[in-house]
Amino acid sequence: MIGKLDRATRSSIWVDLLLPGFHRWPAAPPNRDHLAYRHRHHFLIRAEVMVEHHDRDVEFMSLTEDVTHWWGAGDRELGEASCENVAEQIGTDLRGLGYSAISVSVAVDHEGGAKVEWVTK
Repeated sequence: MIGKLDRATRSSIWVDLLLPGFHRWPAAPPNRDHLAYRHRHHFLIRAEVMVEHHDRDVEFMSLTEDVTHWWGAGDRELGEASCENVAEQIGTDLRGLGYSAISVSVAVDHEGGAKVEWVTK
């Protein structure tokens, strides 16, 4: 049956994107001083949004396009932004577009990253 979901359930969809960009961490400690300089990563972005029903309430391609639009064409210059900062910025943008963002994760080079979650009531 396709329709509204029972209030006791929660369904979501997510998209993963691998996007190139640069950032730096000026306050890096001495044993990680190379991070203080501008360096490139492939950022793995996962955006997860809540859906109200199971019949393409949110289309994957639309969500992908909106995250890609936020990122821009080519390498993104992220300045001093951390993975947490980037995740929060993407999620805030998606929420402003009307998505019910549950979480956004940003990882670097498939090695580690950060996840920001929004509490839904």
